[in-house]
Amino acid sequence: MIRTINKIIFFLIFLLFIFTIYLSTFGIKTDRFNNIIENQLTKYDKNISYKLNEVKIKLYPFDFKIIINTQKPEIFFNNKRLLFKNISSDIPIKFLFNKNKKINNLNIQSDTNSLKSLVSFVRLYQNNFNTLLIDKLINKGKIIFNIKLEFDDNGNIKPNFLINGNIKSAKLNLLNNEKIESSFLFKIKKNETTIEDTNILYDNLNFNSNKIKIFKKKDYFNIKGDLSNEFTNLDKKLIKLSMGILNYIENEKIAFKSNNEFEFNINKNYKLSNIKINSSLEVKEIIYEVQNKKIQDIFDVDKYVRLINHKFKVNFNVDSTKNFKNSEIIIKGKGDLKSKNYKDTINYEYFKNDKKNNLIFNIDINDHPINLKLIKYEKIKKTSSNLLVNISFKEDKSVYIKNIDFKENVNQIECDNLIISNKLKITGFDKLILSFKNIKQINNKLTITRETKNYLIQGSIFDASEIINSLLDVDDKNSIFEISNNKILLNVKNLYIDNKNFLSFIKGNIKIKNSHINLLNIESKFPDNKELRLNIYTNNKGHKITTLTTNFPKPLINRYSFVKGFEEGHLDFRSVRIKNKNYSTLIIDNFKVQEVPILAKLLTLASLQGIADLLTGEGIRFTDFEMKFTQSQNLTEIEEIYAIGPAISILMEGYIERKKLTSLRGTLVPATTINRTISSIPILGDILVGKKIGEGVFGVSFKIKGPPKDLKTTVNPIKTLTPRFITRTLEKLKD
Repeated sequence: MIRTINKIIFFLIFLLFIFTIYLSTFGIKTDRFNNIIENQLTKYDKNISYKLNEVKIKLYPFDFKIIINTQKPEIFFNNKRLLFKNISSDIPIKFLFNKNKKINNLNIQSDTNSLKSLVSFVRLYQNNFNTLLIDKLINKGKIIFNIKLEFDDNGNIKPNFLINGNIKSAKLNLLNNEKIESSFLFKIKKNETTIEDTNILYDNLNFNSNKIKIFKKKDYFNIKGDLSNEFTNLDKKLIKLSMGILNYIENEKIAFKSNNEFEFNINKNYKLSNIKINSSLEVKEIIYEVQNKKIQDIFDVDKYVRLINHKFKVNFNVDSTKNFKNSEIIIKGKGDLKSKNYKDTINYEYFKNDKKNNLIFNIDINDHPINLKLIKYEKIKKTSSNLLVNISFKEDKSVYIKNIDFKENVNQIECDNLIISNKLKITGFDKLILSFKNIKQINNKLTITRETKNYLIQGSIFDASEIINSLLDVDDKNSIFEISNNKILLNVKNLYIDNKNFLSFIKGNIKIKNSHINLLNIESKFPDNKELRLNIYTNNKGHKITTLTTNFPKPLINRYSFVKGFEEGHLDFRSVRIKNKNYSTLIIDNFKVQEVPILAKLLTLASLQGIADLLTGEGIRFTDFEMKFTQSQNLTEIEEIYAIGPAISILMEGYIERKKLTSLRGTLVPATTINRTISSIPILGDILVGKKIGEGVFGVSFKIKGPPKDLKTTVNPIKTLTPRFITRTLEKLKD
């Protein structure tokens, strides 16, 4: 009997062993546990239904647990469904004998589902603005995911859950009707989300990311990751910079490559803070429009220059989007600058924070020529030079240039602490050094230094001919200076006023008030000891009075190309500036001229060939020349020009509109006619001229009109001189 019982026990143990092996190896299928899984799933929402197929049970005896799973289950909600490959769970063996059976964990492996359907499912649990917005933005896409959950004794999900998956071909419709397409892998843990192998396609721009991590903090999210792209074309319309510098870019497409690392915080109200971006960029070509015509002329560049193969690094840090003024931007770059057939290299560094806004650029100017017409400096192309500029931008849009340093062989131009106002006017500088040989082979040596508000200009040689030309423009709006109350002291040994003539031992002082010369006193000498004095002062009515006297006017007159062969004479000039208009008188005594094309043409047309021959021979002498005129901006109104000499006299009036139109009219009379006419005046004629009456024509009236390079001249003979001509002649003869 005992033996039989032993056999039965052994058989049962054997059967149990075989069952255990079978259950551990192959498992069994049953629907007994379906309600356990469904109860756990429906615990969170009764409106969701599940379709579970047969559950397979597999025993793990050494772990004292069984694993149950169901293949291809489905979840139904709101006429939508989610597909799964399987759902499985571990159940401790001891729970099988409890009255209230429960599962310890849940592993869910999905099939491919619609991304939009999954978002709709999530909205059953979190139906707020965020999930509504996501639902509206998502157009289409597919998702596969795995979920691992563990439950505590009360059936609540433990915080060690894990969700990972793959989103493919997600398409989003942004609020501005733009579209984004993306695919990526994701992993979600408590307080941490990782996105990997991301591809983003936006408006033909293809970006990739290796990893993006999102950390949930107390009341915000911390997001950091990387983003990169190979060379791709960027539409100009997509670029938006607060500086507006790209408004002058002409490319419709800009080919660029980038590698970016970023980090920022975002709160529940979508406010960004602690933004950090580190980028490396490469740009193949940017076509930039040069708006400033002076820059085009100086460097002999086209209207458009090309930035070729530029590589630069960008570091951007800002505490909050509410206050970009506290942001920090660092840009370092290098590339080629090309225009016409010239190509040079430029290095640049840009730094900006709440205290500084600084740009440094360093250009090796080897190919490009340089032409500074104002000081007659010219660097020919294909010669080596370097330009270093350190600029600070101020909040009031003024510019502070800490240093400008240009070097080309032994030539050097250096300026320290130059300040340019928001109206692009120079308001001051500390030091200017000019040491160069100009196109006339003049070795310029000039230094301007500032002490407090006073400037000292000193040097051995300086060619100021072009500067003097520019100062002759009476339009103050064209001035590049905006200087307040300053005093300027002059001490220059030799100052060229044209290509040949120069002044020596120039000494004087200038007082500037509200960007205008309030007082000026300059004395100097020409090489033959002849003097020149220039004085400017402002009277109590605010009128500026200028006087210039010299007994060597030749260099001043020779500045005008239409007069040649000017000799001798004494010059007095006086001008009164009232508001924006100059009222001037120019007097020159006892001089002769050898060539004046307009006068020569008048004499020829008037059949005064003898006088015309005299003009082109030894020259025509004038005893008196007086010109009264007014100037405002580009208009010169000539009230009267009167010149008298032994051979001829001229009375003229009209106006000259600079670079546009000249309109003059007047009377030209040979000296014999003057003598005869005046001698016919009783008593006075006998005293002034004598009784002898000369012979010849009375004279001619003339008109000169047209643009500067196409003047038309007409003459008509006259028999009677105007009373005005006679009066002016009498006045001169009396003198």
